[in-house]
Amino acid sequence: MKYLFVVTLLLVSQSWIVGPAKSADCTVSSGVVTDTSGQCENDAQAMGLNLHGVWLCQQAPTVSNYQTVCEQLFYSAVAKQVRVELGGEAAVAPNVELSLALGTYTHSVLLIENKLYSRGVLTFSANRRGKSDTAGTTCWTLEGESFDEANGFANLPIDCGLAANANPGYMVAEKDSWTAPSAGATNYERVADDKTYAVNNAYALSAETTQSTSDNDTRYLLGISAFKAGYRPVISNTTSRIKMSFALTGNGKIRQRSNSHASCGAGGGDRCVTAIMQRGFEFLVEAE
Repeated sequence: MKYLFVVTLLLVSQSWIVGPAKSADCTVSSGVVTDTSGQCENDAQAMGLNLHGVWLCQQAPTVSNYQTVCEQLFYSAVAKQVRVELGGEAAVAPNVELSLALGTYTHSVLLIENKLYSRGVLTFSANRRGKSDTAGTTCWTLEGESFDEANGFANLPIDCGLAANANPGYMVAEKDSWTAPSAGATNYERVADDKTYAVNNAYALSAETTQSTSDNDTRYLLGISAFKAGYRPVISNTTSRIKMSFALTGNGKIRQRSNSHASCGAGGGDRCVTAIMQRGFEFLVEAE
């Protein structure tokens, strides 16, 4: 039997610690990044996505059946733009009517556009450079610019300079496929955390229930999370809020390249910052 609820759907950032680590934590002293490695991990400051749908399931779903075996929490053929900062929340759908079966749910499904957004501003201990080739110890993400290490620093989604000139916006990383947690670093990886199992089924899709056959036909990303015991959402007749959470703490990464790297070539021998973005994709649903 299903019950009709009027609930608020919230997207929030959570502060759980993630693992396994893909690379070392960034070396930071009093808020200043001293790390010079090619990639290190820190807290993601803000993230964004274009949301198509969220489902809760009482059985393990697949790409082909999640829309029929799971309970729909939210769906829009036209993606809803959602942005959330570390420690913040954003209303996805306030006071929405849902018809849901009571009980414990074991899985969630998230369908989004295949573009993920990150915003941040960082202070470094020495000069860095970005898109404009301007030297400075403050670096920030550029609105609408895409992650690209293949075509020189003029195409970077990061700029650097004086702190007073920082104007961080949401950089974009387009994702065409997923890599396993043990694989090398790419734009985004599926990772394990302490509340769900690994995002153990993550897919690039050409249509809502069809896997992509090449990078060129990817339109959506689909993540299927299996909740650990103790973190499985329970829908009861008193449920009034459903929180959809993303981990930002410990889930960011900084990418840097030396002056000799193809993506840099900056003046003065300074290192370039090529990305300040999320390192992974972690999702949790909680009912209150």
